[in-house]
Amino acid sequence: MAAYKPYLTLPAVSYARIAGLPMPDPADDTTTLAAAFLIGVCAMWISDVLFEFVVRRFKPGVEE
Repeated sequence: MAAYKPYLTLPAVSYARIAGLPMPDPADDTTTLAAAFLIGVCAMWISDVLFEFVVRRFKPGVEE
């Protein structure tokens, strides 16, 4: 698992380092895995919110 580096994680960690955020050593796999977790969780929350919006927006009306 330590060799697993998702394709979005390294650019996100590099961007955070360029933006001046305090980041640990680039060779630290713990940082990479933590960033991968946060990117995945945020993407899941965003997709859940968008899906909920679409479902509520296009829900058929109640027939009486």
